[in-house]
Amino acid sequence: MRTGLPNLLILDISVPDSPNLLGSIELPGNPLRFDVQGDMAFVACGDSGIQVVDMSSPSAPMIIGRFMTAKPARYVIVRDSLCYLLDDWRFSVLNVATPANPFEIGFLSFGTIRCDGLALKDTLAYVIGDWENLNFYGL
Repeated sequence: MRTGLPNLLILDISVPDSPNLLGSIELPGNPLRFDVQGDMAFVACGDSGIQVVDMSSPSAPMIIGRFMTAKPARYVIVRDSLCYLLDDWRFSVLNVATPANPFEIGFLSFGTIRCDGLALKDTLAYVIGDWENLNFYGL
């Protein structure tokens, strides 16, 4: 349900006992998880796919790119120029070297098994799904 309120906040935490709001932006869909690489935030926004937010000006963040997923985007992890994401039934790898124009370079479908979690370590992706097991896939 959209409220018209911002759902990505940028805080200054340089003084830990007094955080300060620097900026905010309202994102489409249902933002679930995000990762930050440099000045860019990559946000898994459910039915609205992945949204790329430029935060180089913390007081005025703006969406500069997006990638639509077939099913709701749930998890996102960015490493260098690659974005690893899970939608409900699929693991995808995006090239985000140009953040305004992310594009898919590979994927692995899990059929009708819903994916619920993603972690990366070295050249392995760890995926948790409703099959109730932890599965390992080489990157």
